[in-house]
Amino acid sequence: KFISCNKAFADFLKYNPEELIGKFIEDVTYPADVPVGMMEMKQLVNRETETVTFQKRYMTSLGEVVWGEISISIVNDSKGMPQFFLPIVIDITTRKQAEEEINNLLYEVKIKNDLLESAINFKDSLLIQIEKTNNRLKEIIQEKDKFFSVISHDLRGPLGVFKDSVELLYDDYDSFAEEEIKSFLLGIKNSAANIFELLENLLIWSRSQRGIMEFKPELANIFSDVNEIAQLYGPIADNKNIIIKTESDHIPEIFYDRNMIKTVLRNLISNAVKFSHFDSFINISVINDGNYLNVCVEDNGIGIDDEIMDKLFRIGEDIVNIGTNNEKGTGLGLILCKEF
Repeated sequence: KFISCNKAFADFLKYNPEELIGKFIEDVTYPADVPVGMMEMKQLVNRETETVTFQKRYMTSLGEVVWGEISISIVNDSKGMPQFFLPIVIDITTRKQAEEEINNLLYEVKIKNDLLESAINFKDSLLIQIEKTNNRLKEIIQEKDKFFSVISHDLRGPLGVFKDSVELLYDDYDSFAEEEIKSFLLGIKNSAANIFELLENLLIWSRSQRGIMEFKPELANIFSDVNEIAQLYGPIADNKNIIIKTESDHIPEIFYDRNMIKTVLRNLISNAVKFSHFDSFINISVINDGNYLNVCVEDNGIGIDDEIMDKLFRIGEDIVNIGTNNEKGTGLGLILCKEF
């Protein structure tokens, strides 16, 4: 406790000197700083050092918080025994306030620098993403331009056959024998079928690309749809003496979009018929493995060349693949299968 103090220290704490005599140092110390300096004081008592210096906060008589830098030494008696502590306190409140302001400013600068750095990084990331998006858009535009060029070319072929056959029949109908007329009609029929298949796939693909094709799952039996599509292509397969077989084990009803899956089945079975050899078979199976229903369309056809395989599922690739009865495929059907 205080046994004496000068006026400067009393003024520092806004007390009269007499008011401090008898008070304990803890009475005027900021509560959180009471432990501050205890270790240093022990060093003095143990004579490990002659003087210690530390900083801590005090409470004035008005309840204000002030900072002091304390240097303490021990005053000994004639026998060298410690009598009392002699502290010298320097008011460093203004310095501490300035340091706090500087630290606050430095913190604000750091926060602003971090925000600025984040903004710069975001801007750079955004610019990279924009560049990637622009490059991808250019690729998509180029792919679609090429794709529509291919589609136009593919439409001209069957439409040209259709137009030429109709004109010949109209202009010289009486000069043709019945078998020749049937041959023309068969060509017209095949051309119409090719045009219809291409336009149907093109329409479905266009709707899917524009995001207007809704996903509408319903509870149904997929094997029933397999049989329906297989029967649809039965007459075309009969023309090439191809037998379409369907088989399944126990197939439960499941939720799926029937229109999308029928589109997939139509294209897979159409390709199987188109590229299968005459006098062969196509086997369509639906297998329940406990987790999934696996639909497999297996044919005995000409297969796919490696060169064409690399182009599959890429919009805009000019895929020329002729079926076993001179049917032509564009690859659009397989693109739909992958998307659905």
